[in-house]
Amino acid sequence: MSFNYLFILSILLFLAVTVIVFRVLNHFFKWLGEKLSSGKSAVKAPETPGGRTRQAILSVLNHILVICLVLFTMAISLEGTIFKADFVVDEIQRLDVNATVTGMLNQQSTDQLLDTLKELFPSSVSATAEELSNQVSNKVNKLTTDQVYGAASVQATMAVFEPSLREELVGAIYSVYDYFDGKTADPNVDIPLGSLRDSLRANLEKAILSSPPAELTNASPEQIQAYIDTVYQKQFAHIPSDAVLSLKTASPYVASPLKLMRLAFTYLPSFRMVMLALIAISMAGIILASKNLKTALWTLGFTVVISIIVDYMYSTLAKLASTHTDAYMFLPSINVWLINLLSDVLEFIKEPIMALLGIGLAMLFLALVLVIFDRPKKPAKVISGSE
Repeated sequence: MSFNYLFILSILLFLAVTVIVFRVLNHFFKWLGEKLSSGKSAVKAPETPGGRTRQAILSVLNHILVICLVLFTMAISLEGTIFKADFVVDEIQRLDVNATVTGMLNQQSTDQLLDTLKELFPSSVSATAEELSNQVSNKVNKLTTDQVYGAASVQATMAVFEPSLREELVGAIYSVYDYFDGKTADPNVDIPLGSLRDSLRANLEKAILSSPPAELTNASPEQIQAYIDTVYQKQFAHIPSDAVLSLKTASPYVASPLKLMRLAFTYLPSFRMVMLALIAISMAGIILASKNLKTALWTLGFTVVISIIVDYMYSTLAKLASTHTDAYMFLPSINVWLINLLSDVLEFIKEPIMALLGIGLAMLFLALVLVIFDRPKKPAKVISGSE
């Protein structure tokens, strides 16, 4: 299934969940209101066809209003966070580049170990348990030794190259966001890694020569160089000479999200204004379709409060999902960075939510004030003068 289909399905799922939650909360508040007023005698007027039509219109407008309010707050949050290059750059500064590169090295060593075990176990039919155990032990020890040398090389290299790598990464982010904003036709990211590879090779050789493994104690310089070349090929040969991101060479799985993000950047401001216009039209329609102003304010206030509950529900679900790092197929350092990124985005969404909460409570308060002042006054008792 392509990325575009997944995006469309996620939008449909969002709309369905929002409508369901709204209807559940709306029915709950109505039930609660009936329970609170159950002690008062009330006679329901028979519902006319015009009344049913008005109720249907109010229901549709309320559904449109709550969806638009939720989407509007999300759009504001995205515009203030993910859709700003400076925000992402600030987040990138918190990424532990050294731990990320080391984690990539460890992941590669784990993959090598799995490949080795796959090679050994088919031959286990003719090998005894002791022979198989020795083979596995030797392979694991060899990979562990190579990994130690590789880690030492990475630490020495990153101590020098980490600032420049961060600078290159920041420049790449601004290039990608220029593409998203429509300033360029292609991201054209090209980060040279040749010097990094040379440094890794030199530091690996230095680490091995300073403390060679036991099997190279009496080895010749040619054998040591051959061992260095072997470890380098296993640990760092996969690093390209240039890290390139371009639509011309990117796979469909990379190009499709990039193009979709470009469309989102193009239409998000218009989308936000459309949502704002629909909110205003829905509110005006609810006021016109209601029997009186206090009923309209009461309905609007509850609808706004329900939209805040829906927003808070999505934020809570996102925060709970971010805490389960096992669900991510990324390195631990990247998982931590993604959790912090999502936390900052969710922190930003609190501002529009609190603003909506103030509007909703103000509407409910005004409705209560109108109810209080609209109560019929009891006629004053007339006292006769003869008494």
